Formats: sequence, structure tokens, C-alpha cells
Amino acid sequence: MELQDYKHLGREWDGRFDAVIANGSIEHFVQPADAAAGRDDELYRHLFATVHRLLDPHSRAGRFATTVIHVPRRPDPDDWLRPPSDFPRGSAQFHFARLAHEFGGWYPVRGQLEACARGYFSLVHEADGTEDYRLTSEAWLAGVRRRLRPLRGLGVWLRALPVAVRRPVPTARMFRCQLGSESWNW
Repeated sequence: MELQDYKHLGREWDGRFDAVIANGSIEHFVQPADAAAGRDDELYRHLFATVHRLLDPHSRAGRFATTVIHVPRRPDPDDWLRPPSDFPRGSAQFHFARLAHEFGGWYPVRGQLEACARGYFSLVHEADGTEDYRLTSEAWLAGVRRRLRPLRGLGVWLRALPVAVRRPVPTARMFRCQLGSESWNW
């Protein structure tokens, strides 16, 4: 197993894969500063060009599968660069700024990725999993809250303590976004 940054894969990787899967990662390939500078389409095109050259042209599979969260309309990327405290708590701008500051990433609008993939890939199938994602997130959040509130929640907190001590900032970010503002689930 190797860890590589796709942006810097050399030609020795060309044609080595039958398929590439990007599960839940596309929204992290572009950052709000990239979108504010108008580079989001360029970065998405580079991603598709890179994946295209990595696929074996003789493979019958030759697929790029991904899951992506889309936004219904393009938000102002400059809002995402501002602190969440600049916006009314619970507003779309507040949640997007919180997510951008805590986890990074940018969400494409529907159709943007298909346009950027043109010439490299053709869309074979698309399914909107928004409602499933929302229901899953709500069920997950309810389950976490059930486990953390009763006395047995103390055991969960104690088991999480070593991670919180080793990685306090990411731990605080996760709790703030998931249990505090619920921006992750939003």
C-alpha cells in the first residue's frame, strides 16, 4: 500500500488501474480559496484527466466511481473564508463557514463535475442520495447522543480520551461540528 497525492503522480502510474473510487472525497479536492479564485473547474478537470490516464485503456472495467455532495446553487466562496461568527447561527452561511474552517473543502453544483469530466468520462449512472445521507446522519447523531448521555457514556468519553489528548484540535472540531452546531449533519 502506498500513500500518494494524486496531483503529483508520475507517468509510471499511467494505465495501472482497472478502476478508481473516490468515496466521499471529491468535496475536498477544491478548497474555498480555489473557488474564490475561480479555479474550481480547472482543479476538477485536472482530477478527471489524472484519473483517466491512470486507468488501463484495455481494461473492460475502466471506471471512475465517486460519491459527491452537491449544493443546489453556487454559494459565495468568500463567505466560506469568513469565520462562522460573522453569520447568524444556523444560517446556511454559518454552517458552510463552519464546515470550511473545520474540515476544508468545497461542494460542486449539480452538473459541474459532469461538465468538467467531458472528454475523459461519460456519466453512466447518477443517483441522488441526499435524503439517505440526511436520514443516516440524523440516525447516527441520535445514536451518539444516546450513548453519551447516560452513565455508560462515561465509558465512551474515557475511551476517547487518549485520542483527544493526542489530537485535541481535530477532536474539538469534530465535536463542535457534529454535536455542537450540527453543521456536519446539516
